[in-house]
Amino acid sequence: SIVDSDGDGVLAEVDNCPTVANPDQTDANGDGFGDACVSPTVNIPPSAHFGSNPIIGSGTVISRGVSLGDNAEIGSNVSLNQSVTGGDNLTIGDGTKIDQDTGLGDNVSIGANVNIDKDVVISSGVVIGNNTTIGAGSIVGSNAQIGSNVSLGANVTIAASAVVPNGTRIGARKLFP
Repeated sequence: SIVDSDGDGVLAEVDNCPTVANPDQTDANGDGFGDACVSPTVNIPPSAHFGSNPIIGSGTVISRGVSLGDNAEIGSNVSLNQSVTGGDNLTIGDGTKIDQDTGLGDNVSIGANVNIDKDVVISSGVVIGNNTTIGAGSIVGSNAQIGSNVSLGANVTIAASAVVPNGTRIGARKLFP
């Protein structure tokens, strides 16, 4: 049966945003998802692939295995579920949760009060905000700038040339090359 599930005049089978009204099918960043779908409190399905420059609203859930292109702007209080990959120059808002086995590119800016789970890999040039927790087994690349009152779990590796201020709590078996 042919359905227009969001009432925008576009049939669900061809709608680039079948759960949120997006009648003009605007997809400014060319990621295949209507811009209306990447608004606050949307659930992005598993294994979706976004091109460069996606803007993802606050409160969004990014499902397991999603791939984000370069220059992504991710709002606050977003959940990046397990095994999400991100390109270079990402901006990640405050209060975000980054699940295990996530891999992020170079020059990522991570807001304050973020929870980074275990075994996350963040490449060089990352800026990590205050009061963030970095889980066990995570790897932070070179030239990192880590905010104050950050907590590093056991077996976290911080590359040479990272700036780690006073007040950072460092777990057992911490490696500073």
